[in-house]
Amino acid sequence: MLSHSLIASISIKETFNTIQVIQFIFNVLELRHTVGMRLREASVGYKTRAAILWHSNESITDH
Repeated sequence: MLSHSLIASISIKETFNTIQVIQFIFNVLELRHTVGMRLREASVGYKTRAAILWHSNESITDH
């Protein structure tokens, strides 16, 4: 049978790992937003921006 401290440490470790994954996802999304914004500021064409950002729906490119 597992002790309470072992169960708590496993739970804390799983929670920490989950938080790290969520932070990574948000960092990637922020980076994509920044790249898209900089491309737009540099007057890069709409279709080129959509291709660079891998937008399957080009209407999202202008957000």
